[in-house]
Amino acid sequence: MENPKPNQTPLDSAKPTLLWIQSITALLAGVFLLFIAKYQSKGDSILALSPENEKNRYGRVSRLLHWTIAILFISLIPMGIFASMIPEGTNYRNAYYVVHKTIGVTIFFLVIFRLIWNKISQRPALDDSLTLTEKKLAHRAHNTLYFMMLVIPITGFMMTSYHGYGTFFFFWELPPLWEQSNVYQIWGGFHKYLLPYLVYIVLGAHILGALKHQFIDKHDSVFKRMVS
Repeated sequence: MENPKPNQTPLDSAKPTLLWIQSITALLAGVFLLFIAKYQSKGDSILALSPENEKNRYGRVSRLLHWTIAILFISLIPMGIFASMIPEGTNYRNAYYVVHKTIGVTIFFLVIFRLIWNKISQRPALDDSLTLTEKKLAHRAHNTLYFMMLVIPITGFMMTSYHGYGTFFFFWELPPLWEQSNVYQIWGGFHKYLLPYLVYIVLGAHILGALKHQFIDKHDSVFKRMVS
């Protein structure tokens, strides 16, 4: 943070501020979840879930996929920002990129599996408490998030390959599939600038929408479909 990689575009100057905002948000979210966990620990009820989705709520497989992908994907946002700030020659730079790329590849395959699972086990219909407009917005937000979670790893892979670097999945390395070319800058523009800011908007709307239904509209059933 004190000696970051030189800015490549004017947008890079906002990265330290974005990291601080995301750190504070993560801290507040963590404290909130601790309060929720403490509240739930006082009960003695057992959540019985089938692997498949049910009519009004998601099953065990969908929930594990949803929250695993969500945690990994959200963690990639600050990791990606910090990765682009690490100066050349830093001793932990390569190891950090291995972790970053491994998580990206993992998310890509988990999302593919989630899409297949949605075909195998039908997703619950949107709650009747939502208006027609809210249902359309929710549907578009979900589809956009799926698209983002697929296209961001793809653009990262294309950028890396055209830049002459391999892609890592734990200890396995996929060498560049194409000759090194300056076209990596185009893919980098999508991966590091355009798509991340779209993610902020869509993901933020998704989270705020869920909180709105829970705490403002008092539609308890909407939020409980994925958590209880």
